[in-house]
Amino acid sequence: MQSLTTRRQALERQTELSLLFWAAPDAAMLDRRTAAAGLGYTVAWLEAVAARGAGPAYTRIGRRVRYRKADVLAWLARHGERVTPSDEGAR
Repeated sequence: MQSLTTRRQALERQTELSLLFWAAPDAAMLDRRTAAAGLGYTVAWLEAVAARGAGPAYTRIGRRVRYRKADVLAWLARHGERVTPSDEGAR
């Protein structure tokens, strides 16, 4: 079981990566960890959808994978579901 300190450190790292994602210019090439944090998903989820040919477009540079922020945001706009408070009551 992870200690509270280890869990807190992991959460702080996720927060840092998310802030880095949102502060980056749209043309920025981001690693998978940063893209995942910006989307609120895990690296494992991004890897799984990429293996199925789905998810945000990415670029392979040698063995490294990079996501252009603009591509991630475009994917999110196409696949995200905007929910308003009135929608919540209808479910």
